[in-house]
Amino acid sequence: MSQFKVEYMEFMLLDFNCNLWYNMVKANEWGWISISFGENLAGFRKRCGLTQVQLAKILNVTPQAVSKWEKGSYPDSELLPSISSALGVSIDSLFGVDEVCSEIDIELIINKIIRQTPENERADLIMKIFYSAMGAFTKYRKSKIHYPENLELETYGEIKTDYEMALTRLNEDLKYFCFVKVPEEGLYPYVKNTEMMVTIFETLADPDTLKLIYYLGSGRRDRLQSIDYLTRHLDILPEKLKYIVDRLDRLGIMWRIAVDDSEEASIVYGYSNSTALTVMLILAQSLSRYIQFLDCNIDNWQHGPFRMPNTSNNKPVPEVSLWCEEKNNFQEE
Repeated sequence: MSQFKVEYMEFMLLDFNCNLWYNMVKANEWGWISISFGENLAGFRKRCGLTQVQLAKILNVTPQAVSKWEKGSYPDSELLPSISSALGVSIDSLFGVDEVCSEIDIELIINKIIRQTPENERADLIMKIFYSAMGAFTKYRKSKIHYPENLELETYGEIKTDYEMALTRLNEDLKYFCFVKVPEEGLYPYVKNTEMMVTIFETLADPDTLKLIYYLGSGRRDRLQSIDYLTRHLDILPEKLKYIVDRLDRLGIMWRIAVDDSEEASIVYGYSNSTALTVMLILAQSLSRYIQFLDCNIDNWQHGPFRMPNTSNNKPVPEVSLWCEEKNNFQEE
């Protein structure tokens, strides 16, 4: 494209006083644009995984407006920068001027979509985003990935490769998604210190500990309880309850403050609402039920994720001989 054409196209796109429709018709007649604005808009929108409704929310316009643009009309010139930003492409790309499209800022797009979503609907949206990401690991590259609905059986999705592991529960009564990027050196350097992990498992192995955690995790934020109060409500002996509380306090699951209400200060306790602990208990329950039904199962791993050094079990497994080789070996013998 000549320098004159480039400069003229920049003028057309930035001069908001000119007739946009007339300019784009002329540009199309001259062969500078091979695809219409509407086709480009629809293509970039779909590439970003946005519906017309979602794009309309980001732009603060009606879905009908987006539909009209994609069918052949043009937005107000003042909206072009916003459309460009929402789709992560240049204004030139929207009109098909440049052949190389800008890289999509997927993080910005996801951020905007979630911000535009009501708080009580964000969890379902995030689960759909995670599930769609899992679908990218399947071999069916051109198939559409849709979050499953109306599941009757307890159903999971799982990824096991040499680079990442993920587990998601898909049922409506409880949805979760856990993802781990497996470091090149494996997970062993992070988990090799087992002393405190064993202490945590020993603590949680007591049913009274779980009873206390479930009780505290059902309350409102910033409510404090004394040992006497917890004893009356949980039917746990004071000595044992104090032992459990002290352990949870050392682990950061509970916390204590002193209240000077008499000559001797009273100790009351609060609950930290630990995300790690909550996820651990949920995963333990899933593990205890034995994960059977997988809607999305990517099982491509060759090496275990821990990769403890100096082990003898990380050598490739010898492959079984082919049928023809077996016959030849048998005849030779």
